[in-house]
Amino acid sequence: MVEKYQDYEIRAYFGEFFDEYEQQARDMLERFDWKTIEHYMDRDIAERLHLELAPCANERFLLAYMMAHTEKYGEDFTIS
Repeated sequence: MVEKYQDYEIRAYFGEFFDEYEQQARDMLERFDWKTIEHYMDRDIAERLHLELAPCANERFLLAYMMAHTEKYGEDFTIS
């Protein structure tokens, strides 16, 4: 099975906005601890990604999550 959330697919999904989303993920990781970020994640998405990606860096997981969240909800993942 080919992993859906490989780095090249994440980069392709965000296209020309990849750098912007990568910076958003970095900013989120700097502003909030991982437990806080996890608290705001959709459980089903997070569990599925954990099975597909773990172990991986938090930044990679968060980028994959942002992609999956946008696919499911049609809006960006944010924490206020």
